[in-house]
Amino acid sequence: VNPLKRTVKALKYHSLGVNWYVYCPQSNIILLSSGTIGNQMQVLHVTPGNLNRITKFE
Repeated sequence: VNPLKRTVKALKYHSLGVNWYVYCPQSNIILLSSGTIGNQMQVLHVTPGNLNRITKFE
């Protein structure tokens, strides 16, 4: 994130079919629903320069 230029640069790419997601800016966590019927939950932790997957659960 470059606040002076007001831009965001993608450093990592994850291919997921996402039904919905919620982002919490205080903890930099993304909770998302994936799967054909939306029964899988995935948590991503966003830090400067990294996008970390946390264990997926159903």
